[in-house]
Amino acid sequence: MWTSFAGELQHEEELSNFAKRVNAKYPNITLKVTSYVGADFSPKLTTAMGAGAPPDLFGSYGGGQLKGLVDEGQIDDITDLLNEEWAKAIVPEYAKASHTFQGRNYALPYELNTCWLMINKTLFEKAGVEIPTKPWTWDEFMGVVGEFKSKGIYPLTVSGNTPRHMAYYLDYLIERIGGQEKFLNTLNREPGNSFTDAPFVDAFKKFKALVDAKAFFPGSSAYGYVDVIKSFGTGEAAMLCIYTWIVSQTLKDFPDVQLDILPFPIVPGGAGGPEISGYTQGWAVANKSKYKEEARKILTLYASPEETVEFEKATGNPSAFLIDTPAGTLNPISEKAKTLARAATKFVYRKETFMPPELGGKYTEVLSKVFYGKMTPEDACAELETKAEQLKNLGQLPM
Repeated sequence: MWTSFAGELQHEEELSNFAKRVNAKYPNITLKVTSYVGADFSPKLTTAMGAGAPPDLFGSYGGGQLKGLVDEGQIDDITDLLNEEWAKAIVPEYAKASHTFQGRNYALPYELNTCWLMINKTLFEKAGVEIPTKPWTWDEFMGVVGEFKSKGIYPLTVSGNTPRHMAYYLDYLIERIGGQEKFLNTLNREPGNSFTDAPFVDAFKKFKALVDAKAFFPGSSAYGYVDVIKSFGTGEAAMLCIYTWIVSQTLKDFPDVQLDILPFPIVPGGAGGPEISGYTQGWAVANKSKYKEEARKILTLYASPEETVEFEKATGNPSAFLIDTPAGTLNPISEKAKTLARAATKFVYRKETFMPPELGGKYTEVLSKVFYGKMTPEDACAELETKAEQLKNLGQLPM
């Protein structure tokens, strides 16, 4: 089993203990877990696939990254497994969506991640900013940015060295303004749709407005993933737009922080509503694995109620399975996010991983250039459109 969790000690420990439980239940199976850092994971997996020596099981973000491997015949179709009665009872359709192509399932979704404005309630109180009971409008949000700055508090921090973290703002803005159907029609090259259309340009402009307002802590332009969590945990900024995977570690490393979550602002007049941005992490089986039967036993065990409790206790992250865990299994913030996510009918897409890898890479590349003032929103959208057309001509789009 290969994962992208190197350095994420809670995940590494959870999988290490799971491997021991696999061997205890199935003495003929030895599960070896190898973890890579996120940036190395995809290249190593691609190389292993190309060499015909893939891991039997590996982590999947779904979307375009997974679909590329599916199109190459590298991934085992596990639709029959997910059509078994136990799976139909606990695996919701929204959890399977990003791992499903042409009605076939290629990964078992197991972890639910949702994106919020993480807030430091102490800094809200210090600035005299009221915590809203419903989503801010974008104009209200920009007004709050000004309120924090007037009190000498930076409203936001971000990982400037990790462009995909900037993209969480843009993911929301594109769908708040244009709606999900507009994004999908544009991605799938439907006639009359282009990444140069007004909703995409406006989304980039709104992100740039945050940059121009100096909303982000100034040192954050040099921050990596770990740095930005520390930045938020130590109170350098009042808010951080990021997924729930940071909650447990933040509470552990910074026990004094008064943490809560808020929905991303809405854009009145836009085609999108107040949906949550979310995705599921999954386990996929390599088509060239010699141990598909064993791999399926491992997946079935991983989805059991007992393992779901172990997963949530160890990682602090919500499970994707519709399995109720005892009160106190999760911290209150992750439990709140899980409850709200279960009520959702659809998620805003995490576009970098949903799109084909080349387009996802271009998406974060041009956004980073906008962040650093090296590209206009209009030019960023034009580059996205050019790349999408190239991928259409190569047969990688539509998805």
